[in-house]
Amino acid sequence: MTKTRRGSGRQGATKSPEPVRVRFLFVHRGDARSGQTIALHAHPFWQLELVLRGRARAVAGSDGQVLGREQGVLVPPGIAHGVAYQSDNTVYLALKFAVDGLAPPPRALWLEPSSPVWWFRPALERLLPVGSGPGHRDQPALEHLIAAMVCAVLKPAVDATPSDDLAARAARACDDADGTPTVAALARALELSPSRLHARFTAELGLSAKAWLDRRRAQTAARMLASSDLAIGDVAGALRFADVFAFSRFFARVMGASPRAYRRAARVAADG
Repeated sequence: MTKTRRGSGRQGATKSPEPVRVRFLFVHRGDARSGQTIALHAHPFWQLELVLRGRARAVAGSDGQVLGREQGVLVPPGIAHGVAYQSDNTVYLALKFAVDGLAPPPRALWLEPSSPVWWFRPALERLLPVGSGPGHRDQPALEHLIAAMVCAVLKPAVDATPSDDLAARAARACDDADGTPTVAALARALELSPSRLHARFTAELGLSAKAWLDRRRAQTAARMLASSDLAIGDVAGALRFADVFAFSRFFARVMGASPRAYRRAARVAADG
């Protein structure tokens, strides 16, 4: 006698995860000369920087690496980054896109020749537009391909995340804190000494606790600049800066762009 499984109705159903959706914004391909640089900057969308030939030194957040042929970096939104090309005729590809339904990692991901990103390269180059911007006929297929590529690149990083997720615990502690969190207050909340906190942040997240707190505060400001019509002075006040000048200096140091320039870039991306 065959048993009938119960509970197949709505009550036992689980909510499907939000699908990952990509919006292609811009691609730049070209040859760079030795000594050519792209200054440190940040923006509210993702960037994939690939070196196809030659050599370049890239900086992203608190980390930097020399990239050779078939190496690259995937930079999440809000992380300051820049490039200095170190050999003549360096061939690179810079791809910029927005992603919905996917939490960005806390730092950039460095891509070796064994990275899954290179599995997608032949199809990626066939689907990229002849020009630089969106609006071409293959854009829907390109966006699905980029979504698959980003998920494939991020999966090993997610799998390697320790079960004791330091960033998640620190974020909860900051959310529960009164006022602007400090390193000392964060160490107390996580029941660690300041030196142990520094060691764990450096080992697990690749940056100091102070740098993590600064970037978290700057990213909160970036979201406010991108998604609200608050005056820059009001954003500064909401984040408890002494004045708009202190806020502007802080934001430019962490994000690589002034609050006004960041807001302008965010609105251009939203309109694209």
